[in-house]
Amino acid sequence: MKRLLICSLGLLLFLTGSTYPQAGEQSKPQSTLEPLIVEWLETVPHHPQVVAWMEMHGSLYWAHVQAAEARRIGLGNEQNKSYLLFVWLTRSRPAPSVGKIACGFDSSPGDHRTVAILTALGRLGNRAMLPMLMQLPTEYQKDPFFRANLARLQAESEFGTPTTHEQWRKKVELYLQAIGLSRDELAEYFKTAYIRTSVRSGNRPGLNTIAVRHLVEMAIEARARGVATAFSELEGIEYQKDPVNALRVELADVPAHKRVEWLIARITQLNVYTASEDYLVQALIDCGESAVPAIRKTLEQYMSENKVSVSLLWALSAIEFWKGCPTLRELAEVSQKENLNIARYMKDIFWRPRVICAADW
Repeated sequence: MKRLLICSLGLLLFLTGSTYPQAGEQSKPQSTLEPLIVEWLETVPHHPQVVAWMEMHGSLYWAHVQAAEARRIGLGNEQNKSYLLFVWLTRSRPAPSVGKIACGFDSSPGDHRTVAILTALGRLGNRAMLPMLMQLPTEYQKDPFFRANLARLQAESEFGTPTTHEQWRKKVELYLQAIGLSRDELAEYFKTAYIRTSVRSGNRPGLNTIAVRHLVEMAIEARARGVATAFSELEGIEYQKDPVNALRVELADVPAHKRVEWLIARITQLNVYTASEDYLVQALIDCGESAVPAIRKTLEQYMSENKVSVSLLWALSAIEFWKGCPTLRELAEVSQKENLNIARYMKDIFWRPRVICAADW
């Protein structure tokens, strides 16, 4: 399934010769921005271009930015922002309905935001959030992402990252009890379900799939803390049938200093882009600014061959979003002189940069 975002406004600006804003321009959020956006921009260093993107795309785009920031908060274990995530979850203006968008799975921008926030709250494991989450309306509590992350929040708050197998075993037991599933049920589901096909088709994952993804992620964390036998607690569950689990396990075995190179190689070898590959791009985004030189080098090589990798352009735009995407801007200006088709791709992405590619990774 080919996934490509085309921004007609970006193409129009390219064709009319509009220039990029200069770094010296002042960044003053306008009154059309909703209060939550203005408040967040006041706390985050950002290039003036970020405000222009927010003004241009409004609540729809803010939903993606919130999803990306929620992931960063969860992965960074920023406990002091747990309540902020709850505010975002319950008080954000609904994103306009524009149909389904690919972001690990196909769903609305508002749903991707909700999933990213719930995933972050689960990772943080802040017990103080439990009563507030339990009081949310039924529409939240029926969501498998809500149920799974509520269970993870309880397991994380009780055990954190275990350093002994006994602690890890108890964490798994608590998680399964809280989510209402057994190992046997998960094993049977993974034995019979067409998980790989479902994931690659962009289907929203169900409770069993989310639960095993949580267990795999937590097992990797426990193993990194010295619990060498962590995966024995998942014995009998064919978790690697899910491409997301397979990627997470593979990536955990790649040394940190080689991950950027490994991910770029995997991305550039793709012949057909399916939903499960969104997680590859997100993993590259998570490498941060250290990935920019290698991404730029690969893109320049592609340009010399009159080719372009939209996936790498997405990753580059997400990594440098708060800086105004300077590398993408430079590459677009160079390509404008050499290849108009490639320049159009780059300009389109510049005027609507991706900030996240997988909400639940």
